[in-house]
Amino acid sequence: MSASLAEIIDQIEAETLEKVEALTQHENLTPHQKYNKLVQHVVMSLINRLRHQILDGLGGNIQVLSGPFTGMRYHEKGIEGAYIPKLLGSYESELHPTIEQIVQTPYRQVINIGCADGFYAVGFARLMTNTLIQAYDINPKAREATEALARMNGVTEHVAIGEEVTPEVLQALLVSGDKSLVFCDIEGAEFELLDPNKTPALAAADLVVETHHHMLKQPQKLDELVKAFEATHTLKLITHGSRNANVFPWLAELSQLEQFIAMYEYRPCPTPWLIMQSRQA
Repeated sequence: MSASLAEIIDQIEAETLEKVEALTQHENLTPHQKYNKLVQHVVMSLINRLRHQILDGLGGNIQVLSGPFTGMRYHEKGIEGAYIPKLLGSYESELHPTIEQIVQTPYRQVINIGCADGFYAVGFARLMTNTLIQAYDINPKAREATEALARMNGVTEHVAIGEEVTPEVLQALLVSGDKSLVFCDIEGAEFELLDPNKTPALAAADLVVETHHHMLKQPQKLDELVKAFEATHTLKLITHGSRNANVFPWLAELSQLEQFIAMYEYRPCPTPWLIMQSRQA
């Protein structure tokens, strides 16, 4: 017999208290380190509790509740952060207008580099039934999750899953010249991978790139990426915005802190998106 929601929450709180008590006895950590770990334990406890509350409300019908991918069946657990925002549909909402434009464009393929749990790859596959979705990730758990999500949503026939993308692999994927989109989130490696000198076929592709120059503490990297593409693409930088909890009915009864935690996307620093549209017809 599965545990009730109340029992699950009691277990989460008990485990968190055990971690906090153990933390206070830890002799090898500075007070600052203890404080940071304490905050981390409490936040993760809140996130875990909220996840179970939302899943309990969905009654087993786990699907994205709003946004461009509304209705997409989704994992019971995430393999990385931002599970609740993805489920709510608030995840990276700054990109929603861009996504709506993407799904209206007759791309031959979308190359999703850094597909993670398949949220974007499968989301695009459901809405772009004539487009091949190429989903790549170096993490085997991510590839397994993407395959499972594709199967869950009945789109395995046009989601191809691969491992590492190098400039040579990318050139081979793009060389046909057919209209393609590169959708990239690879934690800073974008600055090495996306090089038109190594991959000339990028000139004809559109790109959506989450940038991580702040994370690398190398702000000049963004300028270098812009300069590499400004002759062949029109460029737009999208920065992070705020979230309005009032648009999500599932959050209506929660405290302000819980609402904030539910929409928290685990970003340690700004990671703006660079939208690059090829000037080639």
